[in-house]
Amino acid sequence: MATVAEQVVAKIEAAILANPLAEQISLDGQSVSMPAALAKLEYWRRRVAREQGGRPVVSTVDLSGCSP
Repeated sequence: MATVAEQVVAKIEAAILANPLAEQISLDGQSVSMPAALAKLEYWRRRVAREQGGRPVVSTVDLSGCSP
C-alpha cells in the first residue's frame, strides 16, 4: 500500500504530465504555478526517500578543513 507521500508524488506527477507546458496547474482544486508545483514535487520525493530509508534525515558537514 502506498504511503501518503507516495500518493502525493503520484498526484503531482500526473497533474504535471497532463499539462507539461502550462504555466499553472490544478492540484486538489487549487491553481499552482509550475515552479511551485515542481518545488512541491521535489519536497514530497525527498519525503518518500526518507520514509524508505534512502536519504538521511540530517545532512553531514565536513569541517575537517576549517581553522578556528
